[in-house]
Amino acid sequence: MDKKSIAGIVIVALIFLGFTFYNSHQQKKYQEQLMAYNAEQARIQAEQDSLLALNAPLPTADSAAIAAAGERLSGDSLQAQRRIMQFGELLAAAQQAEAEEFTVENEVLKIDFSTRGGQVKDVTLKDYTKYAPRDERNQPV
Repeated sequence: MDKKSIAGIVIVALIFLGFTFYNSHQQKKYQEQLMAYNAEQARIQAEQDSLLALNAPLPTADSAAIAAAGERLSGDSLQAQRRIMQFGELLAAAQQAEAEEFTVENEVLKIDFSTRGGQVKDVTLKDYTKYAPRDERNQPV
């Protein structure tokens, strides 16, 4: 090995060591910032939780009567109420509706859509047929 090869190896090693040192310093800095942020978020959350606990309404006889009436409701109505609370009235009603199909058609293709999520059910190209012998090519793609 000559002088130039040794100098090149030393320079590459110095660059590698410098890069490693720089990244470890940046990582420590990032971890400190992350810990400070998490501590601040925990403090804010604890403060909000304590305020909510202070402002929470006390149970009354009316709420006890409502709870007793809720126990008497059937399982289906409870599930319907859960769906309404989870999705809202419009989406809960759409979930119970029957699926319908709509067709969009032009001179080139025909597309069938389902009302369940707007999914494409079928696509047909009008000018093209499936591969078959020439006299049997009558099924559209």
